[in-house]
Amino acid sequence: MKEQTNHLMFVKGYSPTGLEKESFHIHMGTKEQVFLWDRLFFRDYLRMNPSVANELLGRLMQESS
Repeated sequence: MKEQTNHLMFVKGYSPTGLEKESFHIHMGTKEQVFLWDRLFFRDYLRMNPSVANELLGRLMQESS
């Protein structure tokens, strides 16, 4: 993954031993930073197309096992 500049990220939900039950990430940047918009558009696409989201989830689970 390419390192991003002029980008702030706030994270909550991690302890010194790792991930807790839930985690929250807030990404902040300028409106010209296309990579942030791409993440939102991808999220919105998956929300509008649950069958695609389920297929992607299935593939990711297969890859991780």
